[in-house]
Amino acid sequence: MSNTLIKSSSSYVLQHAKQEIDWHPWSKETFELAKDRNLPILLSIGYASCHWCQKMSRECFEDSFVASLMNRHFICIIVDREERPDLDQIYLESVRMFNQTAGWPLNIFCLPNGHPFWGGTFFPKEDDGSGIAPWPQVLMRISEHYRKAKSELEENAKNVMANLQHANHPNFSNFSSWNPAHLIEASTQISKSHDDEHGGYTQAPKFPGSITTDFLLSLLESQSMREDIAKAQRLEFCVRKTISGMISGSLFDHINGGIFRYSEDRQWLNPHFEKMLSDNAIFLSTVSRAYRKNNNLLYEYAVEKTIGFLFSTMGTSKTGMDSSLSSEIQGIEGADYLWEKENLEQALNSSEDGLFLVSKLIPFADNKNLFLPHLISSQELPYERQFVIYEQLQSRVHKETKPCIDSKKLVGANALLIRALVDASIAFENPSWFLRARELDLWMQSTFSINSENIQNSPILFLQDFTLWIEAILSLASVCELFEEDKFHNYLSRAENLTKEVIRHFKDKKMPGYFISPETIDYPPPCRKKIWHDDAVPSGNSSLMRIFSHLSELTENLEMKIELREGKNAYSNLLSNSPMGLAWALTALSEDAVGIVTIVSNHFSKDTIGTISSKPHRPIYFRSDNSIKNTKVYINGKIALKTQSVEEALDAIYE
Repeated sequence: MSNTLIKSSSSYVLQHAKQEIDWHPWSKETFELAKDRNLPILLSIGYASCHWCQKMSRECFEDSFVASLMNRHFICIIVDREERPDLDQIYLESVRMFNQTAGWPLNIFCLPNGHPFWGGTFFPKEDDGSGIAPWPQVLMRISEHYRKAKSELEENAKNVMANLQHANHPNFSNFSSWNPAHLIEASTQISKSHDDEHGGYTQAPKFPGSITTDFLLSLLESQSMREDIAKAQRLEFCVRKTISGMISGSLFDHINGGIFRYSEDRQWLNPHFEKMLSDNAIFLSTVSRAYRKNNNLLYEYAVEKTIGFLFSTMGTSKTGMDSSLSSEIQGIEGADYLWEKENLEQALNSSEDGLFLVSKLIPFADNKNLFLPHLISSQELPYERQFVIYEQLQSRVHKETKPCIDSKKLVGANALLIRALVDASIAFENPSWFLRARELDLWMQSTFSINSENIQNSPILFLQDFTLWIEAILSLASVCELFEEDKFHNYLSRAENLTKEVIRHFKDKKMPGYFISPETIDYPPPCRKKIWHDDAVPSGNSSLMRIFSHLSELTENLEMKIELREGKNAYSNLLSNSPMGLAWALTALSEDAVGIVTIVSNHFSKDTIGTISSKPHRPIYFRSDNSIKNTKVYINGKIALKTQSVEEALDAIYE
């Protein structure tokens, strides 16, 4: 049967459009239908590149018997999590209340008003011995419970909604002020959780530690770390071990470039194979910044291959970048990346180095004839020669079937790539990467125009879209004049004006923090949520800490200083729990404590890029002023010193 999804712009939603399930979009009409028929809602949330989403769709949603159960007993809604992060967040939190963990596909059972009373993630069609109830059995149990004991489910939903509201304001009953010592305390907790054997900040599964590593890198530039050598060495070890682990293992795709979603093991050898633009962009930024601290050839190799992958596969800077690459081909996860041993040896033309490398590779997931290329630690075959082997292997890979691409253009993910390209352009003295960042920003301006008087008509609906783009604009502003683009004030004005719109449309007028969605959104979620903690992508509230910090020093806007102070105080309370999920805010607050620098000069030479690339990353803005003779250095908005040249100024800043 054809259903109501056929006009959707989401490739994930369209995959379900011709199933026998009577899928509906999230809309006022859908909820009115549920109320009229007095049926519970079954809300399924996923995304196109997710293997388990596709697996459940094939096994359950494409089955006629399952479809008949879902149609008879539920009003079924399908949502692309990347199109509606506000819904995704609410129902993720809800499922965690039931199961402690949550992921995708996310399947939630709700009252006809959308209030959740139970949910889970992947369910098999039949009992597979995993201990997870089969999907048809789940459907019948929920349906029967709804008919016979609806009041119990209503009580469940009431408690869930109360918890969702409460989580918007964690620990704010005892509001405390910000103390920079929180940064040291947070880094201590993070370094204690570090896996010293393999890198990373958890055991398994392991997600890229890019955001957490950024925080440690920023804190290493503080006076406290310069005075506490032992502590600094510990943090430097965590940074090096984690980045090297991610790159040398199989989380990194050594043939095509780019990183996968996460690794299921401690050793970074068994990844979950989807590739996300956002993950790769954040990874690029972190590795580029780390390269300025430690000129490791491994870092350069990863950055160059990742940028090559993105622009050969995911899009262009003039047309925007696609959101993700599927984990599977024809239902087989990792099919584009896994090699049988004989095929791998044949592709390497049985070269001596190649055969030696293959002999040392660890089999994938204990399958003795299946391999996923990674680097090996060997004095006989140094990394540089392994790079050459995999480069040759890439040129010999010609598979007819490739993973599907989700061509959805996400504002936040493209903004993260702008920032990453700016970071890489400085670290590796590559002006072409800055030009790509600038082109991508121009494409975004032409594609995602914003009407400040009527924000609900904007194609950008959510807080993270705005904040990550503002961060990208500030990143362009910081170094544009080093690349002979005299647009510092233009970028700064754009960032400030866009931030004012964020304050206007997303700020909680009663309590600290910003909501993920504006008040004006078609059929809003049942609870307007704030996101404080980072996930794979930084939360909007975390991102605002960097924005308010930078704008409070670069402009005379008092409102930015007030917002920064309020945000700092809010995060001081949030840090009473684990700091791991707050790393993006901690990075911003660490940079703020170290000091936001502006260097004003009448001349910037090409040598300036080389000088700054040889020094560790910290927030520095370069601004031209032909009316002055000496170079001036401002730290946190106040003039700190005058020098004869930009190079002298940089040397003084890093003393």
